[in-house]
Amino acid sequence: PQLRTLVHRAGGPGVPPAMSVASAWEAFSHLAEFNAGADGFPPALTFVELVAHQVGGDVGAKLTKWTDEQARRLRLGNQLPGRRAAAGAARIPVEPRLHLMIVVQHDGIDPDRYLLSYWRQDDPSKWPPPRGETRMVRFDELERRVDDLVVSAERAWSGHAGAVALEFVLPRALLNLPVHRWHKEHESGEPRPLCLDYPVVVRSLERMQSSQWHRVWRLRWQKLMNDPSAARVHVCQSADLTTPHRMDALLSEDPQLALVVLTSAPSAHPRPGADELGAALRSGLPALVWHSEGSSAALRAVLARLVEDEGLGDMPGRAQALRRADFHPAEMPPAVSFTHGLVVLWDNPHRVVTFDQPPDIPQPRGEDTSDERERAS
Repeated sequence: PQLRTLVHRAGGPGVPPAMSVASAWEAFSHLAEFNAGADGFPPALTFVELVAHQVGGDVGAKLTKWTDEQARRLRLGNQLPGRRAAAGAARIPVEPRLHLMIVVQHDGIDPDRYLLSYWRQDDPSKWPPPRGETRMVRFDELERRVDDLVVSAERAWSGHAGAVALEFVLPRALLNLPVHRWHKEHESGEPRPLCLDYPVVVRSLERMQSSQWHRVWRLRWQKLMNDPSAARVHVCQSADLTTPHRMDALLSEDPQLALVVLTSAPSAHPRPGADELGAALRSGLPALVWHSEGSSAALRAVLARLVEDEGLGDMPGRAQALRRADFHPAEMPPAVSFTHGLVVLWDNPHRVVTFDQPPDIPQPRGEDTSDERERAS
């Protein structure tokens, strides 16, 4: 199931992806056509080493013995231990998940134009991937251009056997966009809502760009991963916003909190001293939930289904299940139909990117790619 990922790792940025490989032998044959990199280690040999660690057992032992012989023959004995250690340390999970991160940024000149960029993960153990192509689009073009990115990602992931997810990194003014209700495959004549096929979440562009908020963000995220219980949820009340910075104080007093339920959809601009969204982001809360147009009472009913049985650890997956249920509401409780306007901000601090990174341009095999990889990180 991890074949495509192993081919990608072995080839690196200088080898074009194999669009269709049905077996490990086909992958080996594809990689054998490319020259070694700067250290003289052929990509095909790297691939065999990766396969050996992935499959283990007798087959893995035989492959390891074969790579030992090839390394001696090619006088690569000094390079092999490093390659072997890296292969062993990066074993792919049994059920890996890939992410497509789509970033929307305001154009500094034209208020109706946006810079659309993306980071597509092709290896579940590596982040960040190279930045994809960026383009300037109008607001009314966003959904169709996102459709292009999703379809392109699915083509690249055609051999991936695990799950995938979509993340939209948005500026504050766009956090209420119904991106989970956007469609893909418009060209087919029968476009399909994104939420049917993917967990879809939004993320904060402002927080990703504000490194001074990242320390507490990581601390809260780790607590959430260690204990995803419903006790980590704070449901905001109107009284929390009556006094300047009362919300900031409430959140900072309890470092165990991980999710905040907002009283209403966040405004496009902060409200000084009484801003739920700003207080939650600055205090490091990795998860926020609100409804784009409904009441907080109905939202609390949906929240109960999202966090039951310690489901806080998989909020995106729970939200997707409820959104799917929206398409057959007769089979679900009435509150579930409320998920039409449910917004989930789910911010993993270990998946951040830098926005001054240039788009990825593969270099020819044999050239030093270290500088490009450093820029990508």
